[in-house]
Amino acid sequence: GVKNTIPIYKALILKYPNKAEYHLFLGSTYGLKARVSLASKDWLDVLYSGYTGIKYIKKAKKIDPTLYDVYLSIGLLEYFLCISSAPIKLVGKVMGFECDCEVGKQNLELALKESRYAWIEAANILTYIYLYFEKDYVNALRTSNILVENFPDHPLFIFLKAESIAKSNRWDELNKILPTLEQIVNENKYLLKNELELKLRHLYVLKAFYGNDYNFVIQETSWMINNYKMEFDWLLGFAYMIRGKTYDKLGMVDMALKDYKSIIKLKNYFPEISEAKKLIKERQN
Repeated sequence: GVKNTIPIYKALILKYPNKAEYHLFLGSTYGLKARVSLASKDWLDVLYSGYTGIKYIKKAKKIDPTLYDVYLSIGLLEYFLCISSAPIKLVGKVMGFECDCEVGKQNLELALKESRYAWIEAANILTYIYLYFEKDYVNALRTSNILVENFPDHPLFIFLKAESIAKSNRWDELNKILPTLEQIVNENKYLLKNELELKLRHLYVLKAFYGNDYNFVIQETSWMINNYKMEFDWLLGFAYMIRGKTYDKLGMVDMALKDYKSIIKLKNYFPEISEAKKLIKERQN
């Protein structure tokens, strides 16, 4: 789809060189290509496609300084570079980007508040950043609330809000929306159903772990690991992590170490990687 779309926008730019939106849309198409590369962990292509996209997006900004949608892509790339490995950061700096998480978040927040088109995706990305990387559950609930209030029937946004509530230990609030979440899972089809069911079970796992119901945690995380079909593997890492911590609490250190090592093999940028390495080091000393 990306390959077919890029020539269309290039042709439109040739015909309408001063139309800022066409530069923005072409840059965003390269951003979509970067997202595909992110899923397949082709980090260099993430950077290359992101850089190519940013060139067009900066052109859009030059044509129309009020087009705040550009800050979505700029902020996302800055945050990605911030959490990347040293070699990727170095390449990013050579290309002229800031590798600063705070700057990245500020630009995404600007896109959320001021953009014409990009505010939805900015809220979505910020929720993931606050929920999974920053562990800032107050802001995760704020941005996920924006999504749910504007799109109450969207099946994924309400799960982000629910997880923000769960990780804030607001279990009474979570209990009120669990029946709605169960209904959403039952009404959806195969691939989306798998993602939603994984997320629903994750919520139940968080609740059970908090309540010391360790047998349930092991049962449900094992189901998640054995039935995982999501594009990105971040939730798989969470399942290994919480099951490993459960084994730790039960004194089953060898089983815990096996799960922590499984997290490291995922080779993603989520903070569970460094946490798993720390836990392994502690257990082996």
